[in-house]
Amino acid sequence: MDQPRDVGSPAERISVNAGMHFGKPCITGTRITVQDVLELVREGIAFREIIQEYYPELTVEDIRASIQYAIALVAAGRMGSGLQNSILADGESSHVERPGSAKIEFCKPDPISLRGPP
Repeated sequence: MDQPRDVGSPAERISVNAGMHFGKPCITGTRITVQDVLELVREGIAFREIIQEYYPELTVEDIRASIQYAIALVAAGRMGSGLQNSILADGESSHVERPGSAKIEFCKPDPISLRGPP
């Protein structure tokens, strides 16, 4: 059985390693990407269900750290060079396109899915 991960602050819970998942941020001590966690949160899956059904090695704090990481990226303006911000109204989705890249969709988040475990 694996040893429990001894990870402290939210910043220590996320790590980036160029040799793992093409440098995508992962939960420290795992190969689980922040993106994978955020996609489950986006789908409205409760934190406890994410842990029980998908990633038993995670903790609620890992999931919260993933959300905090995404918020910090947005706040720092690190959403990709040349990417124009899209402002959403009334839950509509919008998109922007960069030359030579795929369309990027933006959807207004569901505040219920960001509250955490019931």
